[in-house]
Amino acid sequence: MAEFHVEQRQPLPVVTATVMVTLANIGERVGPVFDDLERSLHEAGLDDVLPGLLRYHAVERDSEFRVDVAHVVPDGFVAPAPYASEVLPGGLFAVATQSGPYEWITGLTRELMEWGRQQGLDYAMLPSADGEPPGAGETWECWYEAYLEPPSYGEHGPEGPVQIALKLR
Repeated sequence: MAEFHVEQRQPLPVVTATVMVTLANIGERVGPVFDDLERSLHEAGLDDVLPGLLRYHAVERDSEFRVDVAHVVPDGFVAPAPYASEVLPGGLFAVATQSGPYEWITGLTRELMEWGRQQGLDYAMLPSADGEPPGAGETWECWYEAYLEPPSYGEHGPEGPVQIALKLR
């Protein structure tokens, strides 16, 4: 059963790798990148790799789009090549939490967005590429999935606790 709430979050230092995906291949494309990134962080001396994140910028239903595979790191940690260091913005976020098969994440995200609309929440959107004002496009200031534990594997593939976080204005 999903839980929905609004919470204040601190800025989050991460190390990222950009991956181009489609809705059909996202799982098979990001899994190996998570593994490579985690291995590189261990090799760079980070013994405790913190939760993995998948950050969305804009989602395209019928074409490729960019996601960032990321791991939370301590403040000041320098990303090993070829990865990038970044700090995700803090602020007020709408958050959904659920434990179960990852194949449900798209539905959970849809439920969170609908819950937020029903609550009158204002999602933080960036201006679109053609200069339309924030909110007119589909580019999110900060939207990510946080995988709170390494996945286990069940009847429906990888599963475990996950949080979806959507930044609010």
